[in-house]
Amino acid sequence: GPVSNRQDGSYAHDVVVSPDGAYVFVCDLGADVIRVIRPASSACKDAAHVADIPLRAGSGPRHLKFFVDAAKGKTFAYLSSEFANTITSFLYAPTASSDEVLQQIGEPSFSSPPALPLGGNKADGPKRTLAEVQVAPNGRFVFASNRGDSQEDSISVLTRGDNGRASWTYWYRSGGLNPRHFDVSPDGQYLSVANQDSGNVVVLRVSDKDGSLDKVATLGGLPKVAFAGFAPADK
Repeated sequence: GPVSNRQDGSYAHDVVVSPDGAYVFVCDLGADVIRVIRPASSACKDAAHVADIPLRAGSGPRHLKFFVDAAKGKTFAYLSSEFANTITSFLYAPTASSDEVLQQIGEPSFSSPPALPLGGNKADGPKRTLAEVQVAPNGRFVFASNRGDSQEDSISVLTRGDNGRASWTYWYRSGGLNPRHFDVSPDGQYLSVANQDSGNVVVLRVSDKDGSLDKVATLGGLPKVAFAGFAPADK
């Protein structure tokens, strides 16, 4: 890809299985594509690479998250693009051809205010970059973590429209630097944010009304923390 110091070859940054198990999706940050693989029922070695979904050159696809919308009887997917600083919304269409199994819904949405300078350079990419993406269990909101601020980074809240497209609504301080990962609690009431460079995990409360965030706890003394997940809800 055009970000030469980060895209000098294929770079499988995330591997995700569709909720129905029919496909495996690989976010290739180096090649600016989502690779579509159809697993075989017998063995992984028989899996077939059936399509590539092209993305904007230099966008850097990083993470993909699915959301099953039971009320609409549809499944959606949300892609974070690290260098473009965007969230792209897709409809998952498993009965379509392999190259159309993810159908983009409208234009990607910026994960931060569109007028915000991203900095950086062509070879290394922007100074501000997008990392994690998560979907609220109730499907009302999509969350994204933004990195590259010199003082304190942020978590963005995007609102899902009737057609499933996520659009930027708010952003809030992450409580530290480089929120490489965050998770949503199974009940959707909290986010746990791993701020890698400041070595802390911050817990944010999610408003039921509008998805706004409020810091409720901080755990420090965690050098280079890169993950902060919640245990799955009891079945």
